[in-house]
Amino acid sequence: MMSIKKETNIKFPGAMQKPNSFWDFVTDNKIKGISKKHCITAHASASFSDFIWEFNDEKLARIMPDELAKLVNFEKIETKIHKCKDEWNKQVLNYFFKQAKHNQNLIITGEIFGGAKLEGAFLSGFNTANYLVNNR
Repeated sequence: MMSIKKETNIKFPGAMQKPNSFWDFVTDNKIKGISKKHCITAHASASFSDFIWEFNDEKLARIMPDELAKLVNFEKIETKIHKCKDEWNKQVLNYFFKQAKHNQNLIITGEIFGGAKLEGAFLSGFNTANYLVNNR
């Protein structure tokens, strides 16, 4: 997360999903509509995170903005690094839910289906709900 001096070159709606192999998500929070000031939130990809995981916050505060500057124009004021060890699923299934073979009333759903993060969890739940509405 970075506070910045002026707007970025990120276009409306203010976010980029998987813009390159280093980043899964990059947003200018003012353009996105969740902040009064321009600030950037950037989620490193799983492979980039694995590569930089052991670096201390001081080193990350140099490396990550430098890498992000190859993609986004910004003038940094302050950087805050936040590590989430268990955020990324190593394997993501290409379907949205799984109905248990031994009990047809049990349906397994969640972010491991349809993509990691909140978006995958939402898509999994949404598709599970559609299945239940249309097949029960």
